[in-house]
Amino acid sequence: MEFSKESQINSMVIEFGWSFFCRYEACLENFIKSNDIQLSREKLSLYDWLKVNNVEVPHDYVKGLELYRKIRNQLHHRDGASIDGDLETEIHLLPEHMNNFYYLFIWCGEQIQSVANKKINKDT
Repeated sequence: MEFSKESQINSMVIEFGWSFFCRYEACLENFIKSNDIQLSREKLSLYDWLKVNNVEVPHDYVKGLELYRKIRNQLHHRDGASIDGDLETEIHLLPEHMNNFYYLFIWCGEQIQSVANKKINKDT
C-alpha cells in the first residue's frame, strides 16, 4: 500500500496508536483479572489498589494511570473522541505516547506480581 499524502500517513500512525493502546490495555486488564483484583470506577481504581497494597507510585505514573483510564473509556465508549468531549477531534496516540504507556503497564504488572509474591510468601 502506498500513501500519496502526508495526512494519510499521519492518520495511519494515529490508528496504529489506537490499536496498540487497546492491545496493551487488554493485556493489563487480563493480568489484573488473573490476579483476582476487582477494580471498579466508583470504589477501587488501579491507583487505589496500588496504594492500599503499599506500592509507592511515582509522580509521573499517577498522572499516567489517570490518563490511561480516560483514554481507555474514550476508545471503548466514545469512538476515540477527545478527552474534553469534542466529537470533532480524536485522541492522538503517537509512538512516544505508546512507549510511555508500555513502560507504565509493565511497571503496573511488576507491582501486581510483587504484591502477589509477598502474599504467597506470607502464607507459607
